[in-house]
Amino acid sequence: MTIAALRRIQDEVELTTAQLLENIEYLMPSCAPAVIAARLGIEMDAIDKRCYRAGRPELATPFEHALKARRRLEAGLTQEVDQGHVDLWE
Repeated sequence: MTIAALRRIQDEVELTTAQLLENIEYLMPSCAPAVIAARLGIEMDAIDKRCYRAGRPELATPFEHALKARRRLEAGLTQEVDQGHVDLWE
């Protein structure tokens, strides 16, 4: 089986909660939450919810903080655009 075929199989299979938690525990010391979500192909809010449901709030907390920071940033940019302070062509 080729590497491409193995990657397709991995992409088609959804991680079980146990596999998700194991991957997060492994990646957390060296990767930011957004990077972990991208590598696993799962949205940060979905990871946050699955960690809480699995009884692992300590793994969910970094994703929750990253989501709040992203929302604050997006809200600030939206406000600046609405007020005309951002030149989108730069």
